[in-house]
Amino acid sequence: MRSILTLCCMLVTGWVVGQSFPECCEGDWTGMMAMSSKGELRDSLQVNFTVEKYASQDVWTWRKEYISEKYPVVKDYNVRLSDTDGVFILDEGDGLTLRIDTYGNKAHSIYTLDGVVYTSNYELLSDGRLVFEVLGGSVSDTIANAIVNYSVDFVQRVEFERVE
Repeated sequence: MRSILTLCCMLVTGWVVGQSFPECCEGDWTGMMAMSSKGELRDSLQVNFTVEKYASQDVWTWRKEYISEKYPVVKDYNVRLSDTDGVFILDEGDGLTLRIDTYGNKAHSIYTLDGVVYTSNYELLSDGRLVFEVLGGSVSDTIANAIVNYSVDFVQRVEFERVE
């Protein structure tokens, strides 16, 4: 059963290892983030996103600016190549790092924080848009002590367009 699930996941994600996802995202982007909870749109805001490569090899800056009158936020991250092909490390600073696995034109992270499971995904679409999506959820039930199901409690999604 597990090998069938693994094979299905590999086919769905398009098993292409070794392509440098950050390089294809370099530049300035902008888009509207939709924030939903329990299937309902709760809020939206503009997000500006900049990806730049440092002079040193295999390190990029990722800057996200969340444009809001009440709660403006700027997040600066570094993304660096790890020792494993197709794997990058997103460094949030203060010792917080996330693993990013790349498969072709997609980048994925799965992590837990304070009992919540998160998935974070980037996808460069063939039309040039860059989609960023974060999902968060918690354990909903366990079936036969083998499969743990998780609810999707919230979704944050933005479709970025390149700024010319």
